[in-house]
Amino acid sequence: MPKPRVRIPPDDELRRITTRAVAEIVPHQEFVDGLLSGKPMRLKMGFDPTVPVITLGWAVGLRKLRQLQDLGHTVVIIIGDWTARIGDPSGASQTRPMLTSEEVQANSEAILRQFYKILDEPRTEIRRQSEWFDPFTLTDVVRLSARYTVAQMLQRRRRESVRSAAAPGDRSRARDRTCRGTARSGAWPDHPTRECEAESRTSSGSRCARGRRRRESWVPAWAR
Repeated sequence: MPKPRVRIPPDDELRRITTRAVAEIVPHQEFVDGLLSGKPMRLKMGFDPTVPVITLGWAVGLRKLRQLQDLGHTVVIIIGDWTARIGDPSGASQTRPMLTSEEVQANSEAILRQFYKILDEPRTEIRRQSEWFDPFTLTDVVRLSARYTVAQMLQRRRRESVRSAAAPGDRSRARDRTCRGTARSGAWPDHPTRECEAESRTSSGSRCARGRRRRESWVPAWAR
């Protein structure tokens, strides 16, 4: 399969891509250098299909991805079907309902139809968390848990939601703590061992990322 032809953006377009509807890019210069290199990049963004509709916040990130597609880069959409099934509470202070595989599949199909109103379907690659999470054993989960400490969990940007989950009367479950740790360790197939090249956060809070990583046995072949 021939590599996509990449277009280097002129200064005005580069400025629009890196500043409009963007809160921050980390590291900024490395991302700009990538856009100016003329080499194709794979840009990833994840979504949990907990409901069959997309939000305005998602649309902000999708529009940014479309701008990068128009330059010839490949967009990889990560469908969080695994976290949707187990009720991952990341970003929330209470338990989310667990969905059946059929509900998640229906939601996924519905949001993908809406995604393609913004993204170019032929230049979009779809991957699902279940590709690498479904084969997980309890041993795999324990091994991932050993990669971080409780202190590191509390230092994350969403630490307030984690702390509130321990408040008296809160209805979250022990399952929620496990989901937070496991899903965050594997939200991207190349995490947690990747050395991040660039992560951009849009004004809506959505994240687009690209990274290089060391291979691990549980990382799917397509992400290596």
